[in-house]
Amino acid sequence: MISPTLIQELLKFDRRLAVSDNDKIGEGWGSVAFRMKSVSNDWVVRIPKYPDAPFVGGDLRREASILGNIQGLNLPVSDEIFIIEDNCGRLIAAVHKYIYGSPSNGFAIHGRGNRMKLAHQIGYFLSVLHQIPLTSELKNAVPHIDLWTDRYVDLIERSLPKLASRSRDWLTEVSSQFQRDVSSHKISKVLLHGDLSAEHILVDDDINISGVIDFGDAMIADPALDLAGVRWAYGKRLLAQVLKTYTANGGVVDDDFLQRVEFYWKMVPLYLIADGEIFNDGQDFTDGMRQLSSRVAADSRMKKKK
Repeated sequence: MISPTLIQELLKFDRRLAVSDNDKIGEGWGSVAFRMKSVSNDWVVRIPKYPDAPFVGGDLRREASILGNIQGLNLPVSDEIFIIEDNCGRLIAAVHKYIYGSPSNGFAIHGRGNRMKLAHQIGYFLSVLHQIPLTSELKNAVPHIDLWTDRYVDLIERSLPKLASRSRDWLTEVSSQFQRDVSSHKISKVLLHGDLSAEHILVDDDINISGVIDFGDAMIADPALDLAGVRWAYGKRLLAQVLKTYTANGGVVDDDFLQRVEFYWKMVPLYLIADGEIFNDGQDFTDGMRQLSSRVAADSRMKKKK
């Protein structure tokens, strides 16, 4: 997948790059990432699977532009992303320095002390990110999105025909209630990561965040979406700790903020249901259906308790 043309371009900015010494370190819907060795530092080379459809799996050009606009804020992000194009101006790769660390999943945050430490750092990171001034440069680089109108209406419409009657009724009820209770156009919008997960938050051996990666889905939208990512990755208890630090450092939580977090969290499986059939031999779709069924069952149990 690392073509001769790409190798030539990589050598232009790092002559000491060991082009034959590379390891595949990750793969998403839209790109494949390789770690390549060099004398001074290692590099991550991300190659788009669908260069003509950058919205699939995140926009690498958008990510490069965003990171160029948020430097100097002491955030744990890549210093810079280099965009490599072919002779026709077509993007063939995005390159940035390798960030050492492990995904902050279950094994990395084992123990209450580690979880609280991680929660504090995530809360602080999000509070700073969400308070970044929306300059004209950022507004030009990042899409401005009403999550309900621009995202969830379409996801719901495309997912409903694929669901069994019980899940279809549940989704209709939950989405209708959200539409009744929340005026999405009145929500104050901020710069957000847009795809926050344990895999995108890297930690070192001391459970310090060494990097937050993959800003290709960043947007100017409802800050509750990033907190829904925390809910998805770590659960409600850690989310509560993240919110304490978030609000203590200037993050704004309005009246229906937590309701929006819960709705966005419930809707996560729809991404897999709506489009997952064409990825990973349909396994993503199967996973999405299973995750949605668990949400339906959990809500049913809660109603019975009431």
